[in-house]
Amino acid sequence: MGNVRFSLLLLVLMLVAVGCDIGATPDKAAETERPVVTMAIEETKQPEKPIETLTERPIEEVPVESPAEQRLATEAIRYTYPPDEMPSVTASFRLPFALDVEEDAVVYVQKVGSTEVFELTSDQTMIALQTLRLTDPASSAGWSWLEEEPTGSLALMVIKSGEDAYETSFYYEENVLSSSTDGPTGTGYLYAYDTQLSLLLHELFEPETAMGKVGALYSTLSVELMTSEGVQTEQSVERDRLTINGKDYLDWEKELSGAEPLTESAFIGFEGELEAMALYEDGVLKLNLAYAFTEPGFTTPDGIEVGTTREEALAKLGNPNLNLPNVWGYLMGDYVRFYLYFVDDKVAAVLLTLPL
Repeated sequence: MGNVRFSLLLLVLMLVAVGCDIGATPDKAAETERPVVTMAIEETKQPEKPIETLTERPIEEVPVESPAEQRLATEAIRYTYPPDEMPSVTASFRLPFALDVEEDAVVYVQKVGSTEVFELTSDQTMIALQTLRLTDPASSAGWSWLEEEPTGSLALMVIKSGEDAYETSFYYEENVLSSSTDGPTGTGYLYAYDTQLSLLLHELFEPETAMGKVGALYSTLSVELMTSEGVQTEQSVERDRLTINGKDYLDWEKELSGAEPLTESAFIGFEGELEAMALYEDGVLKLNLAYAFTEPGFTTPDGIEVGTTREEALAKLGNPNLNLPNVWGYLMGDYVRFYLYFVDDKVAAVLLTLPL
């Protein structure tokens, strides 16, 4: 069952990154076995505590403001207590990741400096472990390594497997993990595989940011594709009506090629190449083969933008080709390339992906 769910989750990530092809079934990505390497991370080392005490502590209830928040943002169980109450750690490690963790492994994440700890769901745990497995220092090119030590927000990750618990750290704003060896640039830090784990932690730790909102969009799509049949139709909308401010994905690529981002990082793409991840003014976000728009002012020719109601979107664009409870997708050619994400029945983000 674990392998089936892993395959479904990986399929979802591929569909989002390269567009949903109605009826297509991409292959599962291969995983590479690597030798176990452990190295203590002194700045994140926790005092030893019995790991069993974590689930015995009270859980702070998270206020529910909408069905989407109830289903997604609070799926990860949130605990609130002093950081020294984290599970005791058997060993700290840096990449390469080759720990023999069990199928029922649990991952806890905590923003360093915060008293909140999240216990990830099984699907979120798959994302975390997949990121660690596919971020390979041995196969990464020299330009995948950072030239300086990262300085952004740091998250502690604890993996509980059986009686053991292992820890590592992740600079989630910069999408950076640490390696057991220094790279060609002289540092032991390199960019992580894809953007999924960074988006997930932004959703949990920084839900009101552009990355947090888009992280919720991806989580919603992942959950709803696997739990809902949806309504898939072959009818299509004119391609130019699925543009933002008159531009499709390729036009936005040109538009922003010379723009100065507010923040910029990178990630290792599907083919092992380094790709840019950047936030521009007014909540425009460049991700893996996608541009996301999280603030009003970026509209389709029909006037759909962040804040548009579900009823208005339906009246202007018609029934979506991919009809999920909180995400609608529209075909561009043979693939779903245009997404609307709804919270409280209003558009909370718009996503354009690379057309073929």
